[in-house]
Amino acid sequence: MLAAAVLVAAGTEATAGAEPAESEAVAEEALRRGDELRSQGSCEAAIASWRRGLGEVVHWAFLLRIGDCYGRLGRHEDAVAYLSRGLEFAGDELDAAGRAEVEATIGRSRDELPALVDVASATGGAAVFVDGVLERTTPVDRPLQVEPGEHEISLMRAGYAPSSTRVTARPGETASVTVELEPREQPVRAEPRARGRRLSPVWGSLLIALGAGLAGGGGYLASIDNERIDPEAVYGIDTLGPAVGMAALGTGLVVGGIVLLALPPRDRRPDRAWERGAGRGPGEGGAR
Repeated sequence: MLAAAVLVAAGTEATAGAEPAESEAVAEEALRRGDELRSQGSCEAAIASWRRGLGEVVHWAFLLRIGDCYGRLGRHEDAVAYLSRGLEFAGDELDAAGRAEVEATIGRSRDELPALVDVASATGGAAVFVDGVLERTTPVDRPLQVEPGEHEISLMRAGYAPSSTRVTARPGETASVTVELEPREQPVRAEPRARGRRLSPVWGSLLIALGAGLAGGGGYLASIDNERIDPEAVYGIDTLGPAVGMAALGTGLVVGGIVLLALPPRDRRPDRAWERGAGRGPGEGGAR
């Protein structure tokens, strides 16, 4: 409860010259009625009554009473605002004991206020973690509400090295931190190395040799076409058709062998060491 020294009549403590008698009467009644309502536990109704009186006569007694009730209602931010404003208006009119009690009430309300942390970063789209728990992504549009005490603020984004900092948050205060991320160096991707045996030269050489033999055989058969192996035989042997087929087949085999010789080495098992050395991606790790 506020000290008795602040419970003064608003009509006798006007701060801005003489008020009309009617306004003073309304203010006095509002002050009295508000005190009754507060004693009955009706803080919201008491605040409404004091606000009516404050509209008639601006006096620190109304401000201190309203702040006191806001504290009882758990609206500590409003309580601190009204109590602090009331002390400013009171000046020397409030004795040392009364001022000490009001300041103690302000301190208790401040202890109930949340602690805030304002996080800034030039890197957009980064995940913001508070003690390993994901809270927001940058840019952070409003301060983060945290428990009073020390906290670790971490930022992570794919393609960037994670970064963190520690901050101490106090009740009723907003601590500001700036966390910047540096681009992660990308590993150099080496070309896969060819492994395994190169078979195309072997097959190419065999095909060329076989094709040359067939072509030569076909040429020979063409040269003896229509010659009679047995002069006494009635029919001769026609070798022109088989000779043409052998020559064509041999030519095809020679061409195929040349193509095989021109092929690059066969990459059966590419070396994947470049992937193993690339390291883990930005999403892998132990972030909470």
